[in-house]
Amino acid sequence: MPTQLWLAMVSFCLLPLTVFAGPVNSPEGYPSAHMNSQGDHIRAGDLKAIVEWQGRSSALPWALSDNAQARFTTAILERTSHAESPSAIACASKNGALYFAQTSRAHPGGMWKEIPELKGRTFKSKEILCSLKEGGEYAILLAQDKKLLLSGNREVEINSLGETPELLSVGNFFLVIGSAGQIHWITPEGVSLTLQSPFRSHTELTRFSAQSNLIVQADDSGVAQYSVTLPQMSQEPPRVGAAVKLTVAPCDEQQACGVSLARDGSWVVSGAWGTYLGVGSQFRRLTLANLSRESGGVAFAHQGNGQAFLYLGNDDGDRGTLPEIKVTENSEFNKQFSLQIESSNKETRWIVWSKKTSDAALNAPKTQALFPYYDRSKNGQYIRAGDTFVFKGQLPDVIPSHWIAWEKEVFFEAPTSPFLSATAPFAASVPWWIKALERDKAWALANSKGLVPLEVTVGIIDSGAQADHPVLAQSFALKSAEIANNGLDDDDNGYVDDTYGYDFVDEDAHPQDEFWHGTHVAGLISSHIKEGTSFQNYTVATNAKLKIARALNRQGKSNSIDLSRAIRYATDEGAEILNCSWGGGPETQSLRDAFEYARVHKVLVFSSAGNSSINTDLYPEVPKFFPGVISVGALNPNGGLASFSNFGKTSVHWMLPGEKIMGPILQSQMLEKSGTSMAAPMAASSAAWILGLLKARFPQEDPGKLREMSKNILCQSALKAGVENRSVCGKINVARATEQVFQSEP
Repeated sequence: MPTQLWLAMVSFCLLPLTVFAGPVNSPEGYPSAHMNSQGDHIRAGDLKAIVEWQGRSSALPWALSDNAQARFTTAILERTSHAESPSAIACASKNGALYFAQTSRAHPGGMWKEIPELKGRTFKSKEILCSLKEGGEYAILLAQDKKLLLSGNREVEINSLGETPELLSVGNFFLVIGSAGQIHWITPEGVSLTLQSPFRSHTELTRFSAQSNLIVQADDSGVAQYSVTLPQMSQEPPRVGAAVKLTVAPCDEQQACGVSLARDGSWVVSGAWGTYLGVGSQFRRLTLANLSRESGGVAFAHQGNGQAFLYLGNDDGDRGTLPEIKVTENSEFNKQFSLQIESSNKETRWIVWSKKTSDAALNAPKTQALFPYYDRSKNGQYIRAGDTFVFKGQLPDVIPSHWIAWEKEVFFEAPTSPFLSATAPFAASVPWWIKALERDKAWALANSKGLVPLEVTVGIIDSGAQADHPVLAQSFALKSAEIANNGLDDDDNGYVDDTYGYDFVDEDAHPQDEFWHGTHVAGLISSHIKEGTSFQNYTVATNAKLKIARALNRQGKSNSIDLSRAIRYATDEGAEILNCSWGGGPETQSLRDAFEYARVHKVLVFSSAGNSSINTDLYPEVPKFFPGVISVGALNPNGGLASFSNFGKTSVHWMLPGEKIMGPILQSQMLEKSGTSMAAPMAASSAAWILGLLKARFPQEDPGKLREMSKNILCQSALKAGVENRSVCGKINVARATEQVFQSEP
C-alpha cells in the first residue's frame, strides 16, 4: 500500500456539497460504500447497488430473500487494474454480482454479471460476504457452509468462523476474521493459514477496513488500528501488530459504524456520535448532516486526506471534499509500521514542498531540487514550480508559513537477479543478445550510409558504478564546467565536484558502487571489452555516455527522497535517457513529481518490469505506472519470455534480452546475470543508438521530438512472434529500427 502522507498546510474547514442520496440507502440494512483513488465509487443499500466509474453510473436492483437487516459488502478497484477483470463487487443476503467497466451501446455505464461461482449452487448460509483484490480476484464467504469460494471455481474449507465473520482483502491475501477466536489468511494459491486472532472480539455491528499495511476496526467498543507486514513468500502468513486504540468513540451499540481506509493511510470513522478523519493516530472531527441513531448503519468512503468523500446513512447522504489534517509530529503508531532499513542517514527525513522563499532559518540543507507543485484545489494540476528541500529530524512544532506540504521518506529495494552464473571469461563468439538484437547488422547499415551516431547522455539511477572498471573506462559523460576534486561547485548546480555524477547515499561526488547492480547495468548500456590490444563494444550503443546518480545503498536499498533527487539531478544534468532498474515499492508524491519532471523535459525513462513472473496489468507497480515510463520485460536465449519476467499486454511496453547476460561487476570482474534489471539497460542502449542516429541525420530538429521519434521507431519495428499479448510493442530489433531511421522524416 502506498504509505505517503500528502499533508498540505491549509485551514481546517469543510464545505461539502450535500446531496440527497435517494433510495440506495435506507434504515432497513447496513449499507456499504468504497471509493478508489480516482474517485470511482460503489455504494449499496437494501434496494440497489450503484457504481460510478469514470463519470458513468450503473445500478443493480436487489431481490433480497427476506426482510431481515442485511450486511452489504462491496469493493471497487483502481482503474489501473486489468481491463478484463471485474472492477467492483457487491453482495447482500444471498445476492451477489460483479461489475465490469467495459461499456457498450446496450450498457453505456458498464455491466453487472452474476458471480459464476454462485450459479446453480444451494447453500445453508443466510448471507454471503464478498471481497475483491486489486488483481481482480474475488472471494465469497459462505459462513454456515464453512466455505470460501474463490474466483476460478476454487473452494477453501474454513472452520471456527463463529456467528459474525468478516472478509477482507489485504495485499495479495484474503483475510477471514472469525468471531470465534481465529483468523484465516488465504494465500494466492488458495491455501488457508489459520492463526489465533489478534483482533478484539466483534459483533455484526463491527466494521473493518483494510489496505496492504493497515487494518482499522470500529464498533461501540472503540476504534483500533493494526499494522500489517506482508511476507516475502505467499506460503507464509502476514504478521499483524498489536492493537493501537484511538481515543475516538463515534459508534453506537445499536448501529454499524462507517469505516473507510484510503490508500494514503488516512482513515474515517463515522457513527451516531460523530465523524472523524485521521492520519496515523492523529485526527479531527468533521461536521456532517443526517446521521441518526435510528439508522441501521452508516457507510463511508473517501479517497484520502484532503480529497473527496461520500457517506450513506438513514435516508440521506453527503459528499464533498475533506479537509487536510496538519500533522506536526511523528506518532508512535506511524513508527510501528514504517519500514526500517539500514541507511547512511539515521535521522528521519522529509521532502518539503515550499513557496519560493529562503529556507535559511530551517537548518535544512541547500535546496537540492525543484519539483512541480501539485495542487489538489486545481483538480490535481501541476500549476507552478515551488522549492523542494530535504528536512532532517523532527518536524518543527510550528510549521513555517511557506511550507506547502511534506512527506516522510519511504523505502525501496532493487529487484536483484536470482539467476546468475559463476565468474567466467567473456566468450570469444558474438553474445546471444547481440545476435538477437541484430546489432551488427544495424552497425553495418549505418556505416554503409556514412552516418555516425551523435553522443547521447544516459542517466543511471542505481547503486552507482565502479568508476575504474576496465570496461567502463570510456563510458562516462564528463563535464568540463566542473573541475575535479577542487572542493568547489564550479558550475553552480548545488553539487561539489560532480564531474560524472553524484552519490545521494553518502552525499558526495563519488558515486562508487558498493553493491554490484549499478555497475552491471552501466556496462549493458555502454561498455568496451578489451580483447588483445583493442576494445570491442558488447552493448548496442557506441555513442552512449553515462551520468551516474547513486541512490541505492550497499544492500541495494533506497528511499523515495534519494531516488527523487537522483532523477531530478540526472534530468538537470542533460540526461536524454534514464534507466531505473528498480521498483515495486509504495507510490509517493515525491517520486510521482520526479518522474513527471523527467516527462515534462521529454526524457525517455526505462524501468525494469520486475522478476515475479506476474501480469502487471493486474498488479501495477511503481514506477512503471507513472506517465511516460517505459516498462521492459526480459527475453531468454530462445527468444521467448524469460521464466522470471513480469509481462503485461498493456503495462509492459518493450521486450529485450535479460537472461544470462554478461556484464561488469565489482572488483573489475565480469559475470552473467539474469533479470529485467538487465533488459531495461538493453532498452536504454538501443534507444541511445537510434536517438544518436536521428540527431546526426536531423541536427536542427527539436531534441525532444527526436527522442519521441526514437521511441516510436523502436516500438513500430518490434517483432511480436513469441511474446504475443505479453507486451505493448514486442521484441525490440535494432536492425529493423535502424532501417526505419533512414526512411523517417521528422
